[in-house]
Amino acid sequence: MKQLWLGVFALAASVAFGQMAPVEGTVVSVVLDHVQIKTGDGVKIAVLPAGVAVVKSTDVAWTDIKPGEWVGVDSKPGVDGAQESVSINIFSPSIIARARKGQFTMDSGDLMTNAPVEKLEGSMTNGSLTLKNDGAMVPIKVSGTTPVHRLSDATTADIKPNTHITVRGSANADGSVQAMFVSLK
Repeated sequence: MKQLWLGVFALAASVAFGQMAPVEGTVVSVVLDHVQIKTGDGVKIAVLPAGVAVVKSTDVAWTDIKPGEWVGVDSKPGVDGAQESVSINIFSPSIIARARKGQFTMDSGDLMTNAPVEKLEGSMTNGSLTLKNDGAMVPIKVSGTTPVHRLSDATTADIKPNTHITVRGSANADGSVQAMFVSLK
């Protein structure tokens, strides 16, 4: 799950100052704009400002990707030097509007490519997709074990108790997180 959100949040690169590690867990309660989240480290509070970006993540097969769709592909060089996918996010139109377009190296050292799909080839177990990055074609190997997530638009009204949630944002003085991006699973 962390790799998935590394790529998505690279698209919100302007978040750098004061950013904290993601808060991931299960929603315990929602009161107005405050969400109580049970994590492995205890209970954390997230504050949801008006207009916070909220998406729902659904697991899909890589063969569900269609030409023309925008994706974010986290990849790294394989043994033969070709880029191999680590995880793939299929973006909704609102995420495309917020996404950092192109290719860039992430903090992990992996390469992130946020671009439209030009071509898909292969079977359920092995294949490749070609992304069109600023006019250049970027081939990336994909396997049947590559995690692929379709990100659809959601709202704060979709945040309910017992929902798995990941919140990215900055630390407030009281230790809560000021949400900038929320993902529901």
